[in-house]
Amino acid sequence: MQRRLRPAAAALLAVVAAAVAAAPALAHDHHGEHPVRAALPPGAIKHIFVVELENESEASTFGPTSPATYLNDTLLPQGEFLKNYYATGHVSLDNYIAQISGQAPTEETGADCLSPTTSATTLVGSYSDLLPGTLDPNQQLYPGQVDGHGCVYPASVQTIANQLDALHPPNPRTHLAAWRAYAQDMGNQTTGRETGAPDPLGGLDCAHPQLGGVDNTNVATPSDQYATRHNGFVDFHQLGLPIPSPAPGGGLVGAVLLNRRYIEPGNVDTTGFYNHYSALRNYEDLLGITSGGNDGLGHLGFASSPGLQPFGPDVFTRR
Repeated sequence: MQRRLRPAAAALLAVVAAAVAAAPALAHDHHGEHPVRAALPPGAIKHIFVVELENESEASTFGPTSPATYLNDTLLPQGEFLKNYYATGHVSLDNYIAQISGQAPTEETGADCLSPTTSATTLVGSYSDLLPGTLDPNQQLYPGQVDGHGCVYPASVQTIANQLDALHPPNPRTHLAAWRAYAQDMGNQTTGRETGAPDPLGGLDCAHPQLGGVDNTNVATPSDQYATRHNGFVDFHQLGLPIPSPAPGGGLVGAVLLNRRYIEPGNVDTTGFYNHYSALRNYEDLLGITSGGNDGLGHLGFASSPGLQPFGPDVFTRR
């Protein structure tokens, strides 16, 4: 899946990890009168990169025995370490979905959509519609959340990609859009693993299993390590795919943010508490998505929770 991001004067790089354990309660605006937005105005940052470190805890990624030497020795001194950054789910897929849609885990996505009878050797998964996929009746408590069982969200559920397409319509000739996702090895091995449109540079675009079929992408091969559960974009009909009880949870994973204009290098933020829903709300605010969404203010799913804190002045220390 390849979509182009527009050029920008400033850039934000967030390096995060999806992992396990228990998350803190969401932060709230006790005044409750005005939406809590990112500490920078829309347009101050126009180009956002998010780099995922798959399934590691904060201690594993940033601890003294971490193998991520470039991250810790080179990038960390150039940016800001968010000590209290939490995942929203316990596995992989539920975290990727939360970051782009604000949707909480279903029973299936909270288990990486692996079949109940699978083994550690086969890791056979499913790729089925989330049904009934209707809005939870308690939208005040569960904003934007849809209920049901399954993995692929109905077309009624939007993502930040859809929001950006509405704000910056794709080029009608080239079809290039204002966003792009890169998934390592996607489409390297098409037979028996995934389907998708052939890419001129090789492999497939938007590769995924057959809808309603078996997902065989969870076991890596020497030539193809792509896994559907590591690409939340292919779990939404709204993005053009063929046609629970929501509750946040997760673990301490940490994050690094880099921006020379707005972030003090070498800073460690121990006062802010953030998670994937906070990050999504932050991205929406910074990129100028200020209307629509589940709160009418541009925020999707749990990113629209009243008072949820996007990145504040504790993050953007050079405002």
